[in-house]
Amino acid sequence: LLAASAAAASAPAGYATVIVPAGLAAGAAQGLRLLEVADAVSVGLEIAVRLDAALAAHLGAFDPVCTIGRLAAAAAAGRLLGLSPAAAGHAFGVAATQAAGFATVVGEPAGVLQNGKAAADAVHAAFLARGGYTASPAGIEGRRGFAALLAPSAQLSAVAAGLGQAWASGASEPYLGHDPAELSQLADAFISSFPPTKRS
Repeated sequence: LLAASAAAASAPAGYATVIVPAGLAAGAAQGLRLLEVADAVSVGLEIAVRLDAALAAHLGAFDPVCTIGRLAAAAAAGRLLGLSPAAAGHAFGVAATQAAGFATVVGEPAGVLQNGKAAADAVHAAFLARGGYTASPAGIEGRRGFAALLAPSAQLSAVAAGLGQAWASGASEPYLGHDPAELSQLADAFISSFPPTKRS
């Protein structure tokens, strides 16, 4: 929550401000290396690009960074937690039930908070799924799922086309053009945005 809120306050708005902090949190909880976090962040960004193409224009009052970003961050966190395909589906479902965030507060303190909540909810969803918590396996595309409720005019038929074989973002390899050093710099920027703690 804090890392993503700091990201939203100090970096240009975008899916990375939700996905990167979620990846860093899940990776740290597992004691993973930055290279593994970068891999998972790439997967999350790919999911965001695909969902954005299908949903963002149809979300109306909802902020895509907080809604779509929450789902994509759950994918990144789930990858770092080693979720099975079934468990990853449940993580998506749990994250989808919490999808919220209004476009009208982007740039306001409440917008910073909703970015933080998106990342925190995503990591929480992945941990719940790893622990056996279940949700609808069609939490995104189901008749009463995320897309039906938040973007009812959207078409999802092409979202998964070529997934795992071709990057929808146009990248030819993992990390979507970001190497681990760049991810490290982004992480450092997020961390340095926190004020120093006072010791008594």
